[in-house]
Amino acid sequence: MKTRLSIFCLLAVLCSSVLGKTDGRDSTLFGAKEGDRWGYIDRNGNWIIEPRYDYVQNFNEDGIAEVSIRPRWFYIDRTGKKIEKPKYCEYELVGNFSNGLAPFENNSGKRGYVNKSGKVVIKPRFCVVGNFSTNGLAPVTLIKNKPLRISFKKRHNECKSCLRRMSKACYIDRTGTIVIEPKFDDAGSFSDNGLAWVCLNERFGYIDKTGNFVVEPRFYDACDFEQDGWACVCFDGKWGFIDRTGKFVIEPKFGAVESFAENGLAHVSSVLGVGDHGFIDRTGNYVIEPKYLLAESFSNIGLAPVYVDYKWGCIDSSGKLVIEPQYDELKIARGVIFVQLNEKWGIVDKTGKIIVEPKFSDIHP
Repeated sequence: MKTRLSIFCLLAVLCSSVLGKTDGRDSTLFGAKEGDRWGYIDRNGNWIIEPRYDYVQNFNEDGIAEVSIRPRWFYIDRTGKKIEKPKYCEYELVGNFSNGLAPFENNSGKRGYVNKSGKVVIKPRFCVVGNFSTNGLAPVTLIKNKPLRISFKKRHNECKSCLRRMSKACYIDRTGTIVIEPKFDDAGSFSDNGLAWVCLNERFGYIDKTGNFVVEPRFYDACDFEQDGWACVCFDGKWGFIDRTGKFVIEPKFGAVESFAENGLAHVSSVLGVGDHGFIDRTGNYVIEPKYLLAESFSNIGLAPVYVDYKWGCIDSSGKLVIEPQYDELKIARGVIFVQLNEKWGIVDKTGKIIVEPKFSDIHP
C-alpha cells in the first residue's frame, strides 16, 4: 500500500526532476555510468568506487548496495568491498524499513514483514502492505480464499499478478494482529498528526488510530497530511488543501497540486498535464505565476526545476531563473543537481556553475 501523492504522480513520465529526499538511501554516494560500466561517485562527481559493474542499486541506510557483474548479483559496502549477503536480503523487499520492519513478498505473491535480523515477524498473508507508522500500525489488505479478477493501475506495493484475491483494507499492529477491522476499500499509513486517509465507497476521508472517522469520506482523492498540518484533497475534480478538521484552508480550484515545500510555496497547475505550472503561498495566491510548461516542487536546497521552451532550468523562491533553461533533463537528488546535455550527465551548483562537465552516460540518483 503506497503513500498516496497528489495527481502530479501521473506526470512522472513527463517531469524529469525529482526531489532531494533520501527515502532510506545513503546520502553520500550516487550510481553513475561510464561507457557500459557502473560505479559510484560522490556529490562532486569523484569516483569513489570505480565503474566495473553491469548494474548497481543505491546504497541503503545501512551502507549496503546490491550490484551486478553478469550473471551474478552480490553485495558491497561503501568502499566497494564485497560483503556477505544481509539476512533480510534473503527476501524480496517491497518497501523500506520503518520502525524496524520492512514488507517482503514470497514466491506466491503473498506479503509479510521481516526485521533486520532476517526474521519473519509477520507471516506473509496479505496482498497489499504499507509501512508501519510511529503509532505502531500499518495498513494491509487481506487475501480472500476466492479469487477475484480486478483491473487497476499497478502500484509500488501491490502484488505482481493481475489476478487478485482482494479483501477489505485494515490495520495491523507489529505482531500482525488486526486492530482496525477490514472495512475500507483502500488505506494509507498514519501521518505524524495521527490521521490516515482511507477510501470507502469511492470516497476518501481520514481516520484516527481507533478507526473512527475524524474527516468523513467525501473527497474524490486524498493525500497524507504533511508536517505543516495540511493535506491535499480532490473535490469535484479540483484540488485544494484541508486542515486536520477537514476544513478547506485553500479552496479546490487547481487541476493538480503538490504539498508545500520548506519555503512555504506549493507547486500547482491549473490543468492536468503540460502548461500553466506555477507556485502559490499558504493563502492560495500565486507568488510565481503559472507560466511554465512543467515544474517540480522546491527542493531542500531552495530551488525548483522548471521547463521552459523544452529545456530544464531552476528558479529560486522569488521566481528568478538562477539556472538558465538549457538542459535536456535535470534532477535534484539528495541536495545535488544533476543535468543532462547531449545524452551526457554532469553536476552543477546552485548558481548553475558547472562542477562536473557532462560526461556520465547515465546516473542513478
